[in-house]
Amino acid sequence: MKKVWIIFVLYCGMLIPSHGQIQLEWIDTTSYRDYSTMYFFTNRPAIISDSGHVSFRDKYQYGTDTLTFGTYFLESDSFVIKYRASYGEEFSFNVPREQNFLYKIYQNLVVRKGIRHFEIVIPGYAKTFSDQRHNFIKGLKESYRDTLIEDVAFITYAWADEWRAYKYHKAKQSAEEGAIDFFLFHHLLSSMIRDTSFMNSIPHKFTVGLLCTSMGNELLKRFVLKADENGIELHKTYSHILMVGSDASWDSFEEGKGFDRIDRLTDSVYVVMNRKDGPLIMSQAFNMKKRLGRHGPRRPWEMPDFVNVFDITGQLIRKDLAKLNHDYLLRNPYFQDILLGVYSDQEKR
Repeated sequence: MKKVWIIFVLYCGMLIPSHGQIQLEWIDTTSYRDYSTMYFFTNRPAIISDSGHVSFRDKYQYGTDTLTFGTYFLESDSFVIKYRASYGEEFSFNVPREQNFLYKIYQNLVVRKGIRHFEIVIPGYAKTFSDQRHNFIKGLKESYRDTLIEDVAFITYAWADEWRAYKYHKAKQSAEEGAIDFFLFHHLLSSMIRDTSFMNSIPHKFTVGLLCTSMGNELLKRFVLKADENGIELHKTYSHILMVGSDASWDSFEEGKGFDRIDRLTDSVYVVMNRKDGPLIMSQAFNMKKRLGRHGPRRPWEMPDFVNVFDITGQLIRKDLAKLNHDYLLRNPYFQDILLGVYSDQEKR
């Protein structure tokens, strides 16, 4: 673990450079016209059969220092690996525009398909890749096809966490290693957002939001804390950050706890809480501290104006019980209205 964070810091230029170059590799540059697709990236190793069938490792593993980006086709339940990014051996901070695949994503999804917003989704703990595929990569499309799917591209970060609930004690280590690998994506995105010659000249504007659910919030928190510890500068990259069913502690917005300086990444934060969240009740007992996604911030009167808190406890529906009132973003119409409201607010700015 220590070695990985040394690489992380070296990459950012904080020490004498000897490791940390991002190695970029195009796998498939085809622009598919199938609109029944979803997008994802993962730090799980790809498993490719002799017949060419692509799948990804289900179980927990340590961070890989590699992200694989792919397209999922709903009709055939199949994947295409598009792009791979990993830490290399020689130091280089800058990523040339022609090597950053996100510029091609802009041409393909924004210019050609009319997408105006990208929502990066970081799921929670105890999910195999199969769960992530069904519940998020596929489930988000099914949940929002009638309201958002023409204008919004959901991109799931299918990070490798522990898939057995009784090993919850490994969850935070999983989140920390997932945060390290997430930095590969964040840096590529931040580099493009800060490319003013590109952003000021593009004919079609777009925004990028970040939606973290359950333990995905702990991943984000550890990403911010490690950046702080190592003096790494963060930039406003996301139009908003949604914290849904957050399994971070309820004091996470207090000084030195991680989210106190989340405004370095965004100007708008939405915390969605539910007091009947079953998994967070169990998490609270394990951690012996209240959870942000069940109780909201510990001192709500001290929250800055850019933090908005929604309590949906009274808006739960029967279908939410299937996941113990936890994964309500996939089925609850009241939450879907909140998400629509977030996008509407962005359009007005």
